[in-house]
Amino acid sequence: MERAVRAGIGVVLLKNNSGKRQVLLGKRKSNLFGGKESWSLPGGKLEFGETLENCAKRETFEETGLKITGELKLIGVSEEIDKDSHFITIGFLCKKFSGEPRVMEMNKIVGWKWFDLNALPRKLFLPTKHVLELLKSSSR
Repeated sequence: MERAVRAGIGVVLLKNNSGKRQVLLGKRKSNLFGGKESWSLPGGKLEFGETLENCAKRETFEETGLKITGELKLIGVSEEIDKDSHFITIGFLCKKFSGEPRVMEMNKIVGWKWFDLNALPRKLFLPTKHVLELLKSSSR
């Protein structure tokens, strides 16, 4: 297996529901970065020649069926390294999208759920945890 640094995208889909800010998270099946049974943002790996924003839109649609209809705002960049993987994760914030979330990749995600931004599940996928920490620190 070739060891290489990979780039990925995490998209914070944020909605206002009765005055509460909610973020969409999916329950994972994968073990990467302690991911099994953890909760993750929509996102995935950047493909060669693809822009960051196009990757965010493609991955969001492929995983959730949601179409990004508004501007994407860069949240920040995080880095995750373990013995077998090295990822750079670029986080984006999206407040305008259409559709209802549904499981599109059953081999990766068990289900999608909206969580209050201030009451997130304990077991977050490491890149998701980092992107959400960047979001919270940038909105202070």
